Amino acid sequence: MNFSKFNNNRLTQIISGIIFGCASILSMAFPVVSSNFGNGFLWDLRWIPFVICVLYMGYVPGAVSAILLVAFRFFLGGMTASINTLFDAIILFILFSILRKKYHQFKMINKYLMNIVFSVITFSVICISLWIYFSYLHKLASFYSLGFDLFF
Repeated sequence: MNFSKFNNNRLTQIISGIIFGCASILSMAFPVVSSNFGNGFLWDLRWIPFVICVLYMGYVPGAVSAILLVAFRFFLGGMTASINTLFDAIILFILFSILRKKYHQFKMINKYLMNIVFSVITFSVICISLWIYFSYLHKLASFYSLGFDLFF
């Protein structure tokens, strides 16, 4: 379903972005902690509301959601990780903004297939981003040793 007919008013767009941004913030505020990896690795689902917002609600709500997501990441601390999140948000926003109109033209079965592709794209962007992050910290050995267990 395309929500664009509900999304004509700028205030509605901003409120939609705030709602999806808050969903991302809640995901980051209450992550799942995996104790199997050192002192704990935090898992959150921040990108799911963001991607849904860009795909279904549009550019303005997606941008508002991205701003809230990145701002909260900066609030949590860790400059390198926050900049990493900023670049992830920019890349994913651009990718899904480009794919948005084509996505809504597909039939339902093709949307399911595209959702799998979108998941792989998001996962790949995040993995590359984490690789760059660990590389910057000079901890690629720990990234590779944890890699398969951590990501799969």
